[in-house]
Amino acid sequence: MSQVTKNLLYNLISLLINVLIAILYTPYLVKSLGIIAYGVLPLALLINQYISILATSLTGSLTRFYSISIKENNIPQASSYLSGALMVIIGIIVFALPICFFIVVYVDKVFNISDLLIQSAKVLFIFTFLSFICSLITNFFSIIFYANNRLDLLNKINILRQFSKVLFNVILFECIAVDLKYVGIGNFLGELIVLFFSYLLFRSLLTKGLVISFKKVDRVIFSSLLIMTFWVIVHQLGDMAIFKTDILFVNKIWGTKESGVLGVVSDLGAYIIMVIGVVSSLFGPLILIAYSNKDHEEVKKLALNNSLIIGLITAILCAILIGYSANFLHLWIGEDLSSFSLWLDIKLFNLPFYAAAGVFAFVYRSWNKVKIPALFTVLIGIINLVVCYILSINSKLSYDYIIYILGVNFFLCLLQTFVLGSYMLRSVYPEIKVRTLFGIFLKILSLLITIIIISKMINKFYSISNWFDLILCFSFSGCIGLMITYTGFLNIKQRQYLFQMIKRK
Repeated sequence: MSQVTKNLLYNLISLLINVLIAILYTPYLVKSLGIIAYGVLPLALLINQYISILATSLTGSLTRFYSISIKENNIPQASSYLSGALMVIIGIIVFALPICFFIVVYVDKVFNISDLLIQSAKVLFIFTFLSFICSLITNFFSIIFYANNRLDLLNKINILRQFSKVLFNVILFECIAVDLKYVGIGNFLGELIVLFFSYLLFRSLLTKGLVISFKKVDRVIFSSLLIMTFWVIVHQLGDMAIFKTDILFVNKIWGTKESGVLGVVSDLGAYIIMVIGVVSSLFGPLILIAYSNKDHEEVKKLALNNSLIIGLITAILCAILIGYSANFLHLWIGEDLSSFSLWLDIKLFNLPFYAAAGVFAFVYRSWNKVKIPALFTVLIGIINLVVCYILSINSKLSYDYIIYILGVNFFLCLLQTFVLGSYMLRSVYPEIKVRTLFGIFLKILSLLITIIIISKMINKFYSISNWFDLILCFSFSGCIGLMITYTGFLNIKQRQYLFQMIKRK
């Protein structure tokens, strides 16, 4: 079995587990805790999600240096890069500890949380931060897996992480008590198991002759790692200001019930990104390997073809969910949430462009072009914060203003993901034409709108009353979407590329 096939197999297993968790675990938490207590979870998990994005970006960025050294068979330099990466991660942990301490002590000032939930919320945040430390160390070990294209191992780690956290949370809820704090404790116990498992895999794959020691860190190499890490962190802070602050404003102005609802619809978007990651994550190591081999034609082909394919696949999935969003929320969480389907629609509409631009990010990070994206992302994030603040303080608690906040967030997300990603791709490969990138955007947008209209029409004429009806409609819309995509949105060369890719898998 080839490595790519093995990667895809474990990606599919990871996909299945994430889908099961999305369908079963979120409703379990909402029904167990209640929507008001559940509204605290997105605030703590917001940190976890940021950590996850940061850790993934750092792993991909730091892997660049290590991977190039390994390709050149320069073991001493690879040892220095790996040791330097460990120093960087330890530095991040030390820097983050005072911030974590401040949030825990003043959690009632930072967030709008009921007095009855404050003590549980503090324990939740403490164990969330401990999970953060474990997660960063785990991602240091992941550098080796990523550089060797061992996505099968990364998926084993992800499967273990998801399964163990859910298992511990359910056991604690069922055997002790239903309490917010046990979500944090369960997540931490799961992360400890993942850390130990990752360390064992790391030791088994470590290249002979590689030595991890702070004495091995070269000053010039460490400076390069530190500069890149700084800009990656700045970029992720900008991402946080764009993608995650809507929940903070909703919580602070409206309360935990509304932040709970927004958390539910945001979680669904996060699960979709995980699903798309099953395919898109295959191309990150391939792009890095092609770049390390100086095969830039292959890099461009991977970037353009796969951004279109990933964008179209995500468009089909998001369009179907938008078409049946009220029905889905009704069956998934309950009738009370079905009235918030527009919130879900706005959140989903941006995801195809986000997914497509993710492939572009693999390219410019391989080139170590991280400064300009970071600066622009922070600028867009500041604009988002200012606009959301103005809308919030003038809202008079009207839900219409939450829709306005989500709408502004959608346009700024589109600017930061696809527009900025396209600009950065052309900055390293100026021969790529603007009309080519605009063509990808138009195809994704056209398919998204087409499948939404088709799904809405089916929903209008077919009564959906249970999961069987919904799955039937999902399947019908999905088949139509795939046929339209293959015949109308892919040219002959792209069809051949897709067929060859599937054949190789």
